[in-house]
Amino acid sequence: MPDFISKLNQSASQLARQAAALKTQAGDLAGAAFEAASRTESERGGEPGTDARYAYETPLPDIPVEASTASTIPQPIDGVATGAAPDARACTNSHGENIAFIVDSCCDVVPAYKEKYPVFVVPMLINYREESFLDRETISPAEVFARFDEEIPKTSTPTPAYVHRAFERVEAAGFTHVICVTISSGLSSTHAIFETVSLNFPHLTCEIIDTLNIGVGSGMTAMRAMELFEQDVAFADIARRARRVAAQTRIFILPDTLEYLYKGGRIGKAVYSLGSALNLRPLITCTPNDGTYAVIGKARGRKKSIAKLVELAQKGVDAPRRYRVAMAEGIAREELDALLARAQEYFPDATEVIDAGSLSPALVVHTGPGLLGIVVQNLDEQPGL
Repeated sequence: MPDFISKLNQSASQLARQAAALKTQAGDLAGAAFEAASRTESERGGEPGTDARYAYETPLPDIPVEASTASTIPQPIDGVATGAAPDARACTNSHGENIAFIVDSCCDVVPAYKEKYPVFVVPMLINYREESFLDRETISPAEVFARFDEEIPKTSTPTPAYVHRAFERVEAAGFTHVICVTISSGLSSTHAIFETVSLNFPHLTCEIIDTLNIGVGSGMTAMRAMELFEQDVAFADIARRARRVAAQTRIFILPDTLEYLYKGGRIGKAVYSLGSALNLRPLITCTPNDGTYAVIGKARGRKKSIAKLVELAQKGVDAPRRYRVAMAEGIAREELDALLARAQEYFPDATEVIDAGSLSPALVVHTGPGLLGIVVQNLDEQPGL
């Protein structure tokens, strides 16, 4: 009898090990299926019938410049972060160029840079059924998140009227040159609107940089351009080098839930159901070739997902080149603080680690609260880019 019980226990243990192995394999297969399906939907822009190139926003109809105060569209409060337009004479380099910067509000430039440099911000629109708001001007990230339970808003590009107004203010302030930095043309038509509107200002020398990125990823390119301006680099060289650094800047995004990606049409029901059942989170980036969203990994549970986020960001470092890191959040401040506290451990050779604070609500409405993002920017220029 003891031998029988011993053999029975051995058989039970063996079956348990086999069951655990099968469960792991099933989870891996399901995870692979989830990732493959996510990639497929990312490539086509979410649900069937959407345009992958402009999957990021729901554009409003263009309105003429003179209609910028129409009651259906909120009027911009101010195109400059610091209030009154800066004096162009104080922004002149040794080459005789009066340089200003225009960014859209999804380029998350940290407040210190907006205060220090001549930055004009064109707001995205946050659209509810009954009303619209200007991103970060007439509605804050906290206010957007507070309304999630009652309605998840849509976003849309700045109207040409808003972009035109920013260029007008730049010209009226006495600037002769302007560098515009926009989020990816693969995610938004904002870049195309900037290019079109700039043609109406022949007396301004314009460079419009497509970052092929979003959020802090785009903001870091704008910030680098501002730093080059401070170093008295000539206008043409600022634009050239900013484009190079844009190609060397990667963002890695971790949403805490699939719910908002599903509700916003960014993923389909199959991916949502499978991912939710397995407690999987996708790791998202912007592809360097066309700036569209791509799922580059997945992990199960919050703790493992954050570890995977850090791992992917570490792989984005092009050693032994100089690099810097920025971290941001969407209603996940405590977790961001925990990441920042260990930043030296995670990125020991970074020239700096930037606390980029909260991401634009125009981004987070598509991912929901609990969003974390890490940006790696390789600083040394690559020849030939």
